[in-house]
Amino acid sequence: MSTTTNYFINLYRSLIIKRDELKNQTEENKKNYCQMYKELYKEYYGLMVECIFLKKRIAYCQRCKNHHIKIYKEELEGYMDAVKEDYMLELEELRTHKKIMKQHLSDEDMKQAKKIFKRIIKRINPQHSL
Repeated sequence: MSTTTNYFINLYRSLIIKRDELKNQTEENKKNYCQMYKELYKEYYGLMVECIFLKKRIAYCQRCKNHHIKIYKEELEGYMDAVKEDYMLELEELRTHKKIMKQHLSDEDMKQAKKIFKRIIKRINPQHSL
């Protein structure tokens, strides 16, 4: 082998090692970041869910108003309880599905699945901030 070939082989090996080190560091930083801000994320997602429920409550009241139907607190609360229950069941199904998929998909497949999932969420609720 020529000196040039050896140089490129050594350069390639060093770059692969550096890439792996950076990948490991990135994963570690990501874990630390999530750990550091997990309480804020919980609060943020909690507020997002609260906004979704308020939006549903407003839509219910608007439908009643449009149809000249008197709004009763008990009926509104019953409706909201059903909405919340459905929402929580959907979330649990998504969590379960994600766990199953994560076991069977490569990292690249998971990235693609996340893109598709985000597009679906945007179609369901265009105001949803991802």
